[in-house]
Amino acid sequence: MSAPARCRTEASRGFRAAPGIAGMNRPRRRNLPGCRLALVALLLAGCATEAPAPVAAPEPAPPPPVGWESIPSLNTSGDIVSGYVQRRGLVRAGAVRRAWILLNLREPIPIPETGGQAHSVRFMGEYRCAERQWRPLEGAWFARQNAQEPVHAERPRRRDFQAATPGTLGGSFLDAACSL
Repeated sequence: MSAPARCRTEASRGFRAAPGIAGMNRPRRRNLPGCRLALVALLLAGCATEAPAPVAAPEPAPPPPVGWESIPSLNTSGDIVSGYVQRRGLVRAGAVRRAWILLNLREPIPIPETGGQAHSVRFMGEYRCAERQWRPLEGAWFARQNAQEPVHAERPRRRDFQAATPGTLGGSFLDAACSL
């Protein structure tokens, strides 16, 4: 068998001939899988969505107004961001106490009576400490936290005392008023 025929035969079996003999006229085989991967990566990079903007940290609750004390037993993981009881407004009459409570809300809520929104509420409550009972007497809703910019005032329709179970809102209000 002649040399060119032998090279052709070996080349057809997958062997590479020396560059000067049979491989002169054939183009060299390129590393196509690497090129394909690079092309796919480039295309996917162009289709990638932008990273979401960082979420702004929620604004911290404002400090309590002067003369108000924080309610430590109040659960602030839900709609209420902070709550305070007014020390100087406390009235004691025998076994009953009256105290103002201020709640700052995480998000404003609609006030149907006015069409406005409230970000805080302040109300006067009456508390029977020994019996663990309370009732709201009057209240007002405000457009801003810490009872700023009034939007609506009301007197509750229900005037009966309610149980103030520990761990509930009423229980937290009673604990705050009765601890002063």
